[in-house]
Parts: sequence; C-alpha cells; structure tokens
Amino acid sequence: MGRLMLNILPPFAQFGREVTGERIRDKIAASKRKGMWMGGEPDILQTSDGRLTLSVPIQIKRRSGRKLVTLPNGETAPVC
Repeated sequence: MGRLMLNILPPFAQFGREVTGERIRDKIAASKRKGMWMGGEPDILQTSDGRLTLSVPIQIKRRSGRKLVTLPNGETAPVC
C-alpha cells in the first residue's frame, strides 16, 4: 500500500505546482496590462500635498527653444 501511495501522490503535487505557476503568471500579466508598477522604486512619486516628483535624477536641456529631459538611461524626451 505504501508503494502505491508513493506512485500516486507525485503527479498531484506536480499538477498543483503547475496550476500555481499559471495563476502567478496570469496575475503578473494582468497587472502589467493595467499599468500597475511591478517592483522596485517607482520613477514618479506622489507627495503628501498631491504634487508629483521624480525619484531619479534628470537633466533638462533646451534645444531650439524646446525643453528636453535627459533620462538616466540616456534617452531624450520633450517636456510637456
């Protein structure tokens, strides 16, 4: 009887691990689709008075009359 149980239980455990992994992957994918932050410190923080601040240092440059922001990864983006 003991050998029978040893042969029957592992597939159920494996199935449980697979279902758990699928649920976690689906939850992460749904959170990304909604635009939720997935970890680490967010780049934009909201202060207690409701203003938004950036948690990463940026540089603002002017080119041809337009303000441009240089992001930490080196990309340049216009300031709205």
